[in-house]
Amino acid sequence: MSEINKYLSVTTLRLIDAQIKAAPGTMIELVPTPGANKVIIPLNVHLHLKSAGGYTNFDVLASMALQRGTAGGQIFTLDTFDSLLGSATDLTANMIQQPVLDAPTDITNKPLNLAIVNAAGAFTGGAAANILWITVTYWVKHV
Repeated sequence: MSEINKYLSVTTLRLIDAQIKAAPGTMIELVPTPGANKVIIPLNVHLHLKSAGGYTNFDVLASMALQRGTAGGQIFTLDTFDSLLGSATDLTANMIQQPVLDAPTDITNKPLNLAIVNAAGAFTGGAAANILWITVTYWVKHV
């Protein structure tokens, strides 16, 4: 078995209203590239929306995915995130991943990104006071 970083890491990203509205189609980097022969193993993504007004303009197939790199490499998705962002009250959601200990080499040296797909385009509605916190718990594995 390869050596595993002995420590969990946690990072939090804060998105304001304008960033949330523009998120569809924009790759949001959560964890930067870890370096050669290393892979990011996410364990949990915690989303917390402090909402003063819900968002609208969701496509029926809108989804939020955690992925490595910019093309493919989806780790897990939250297909019902419209119930989170569409809420006018504070809500939280979790995306939990079973750790993969034998990471393929084609996913090494890739950042961890959040991709929001919404065929309807940018979100509308919301409120200037809205904030979305995205907290990722992960470790870096040496491969």
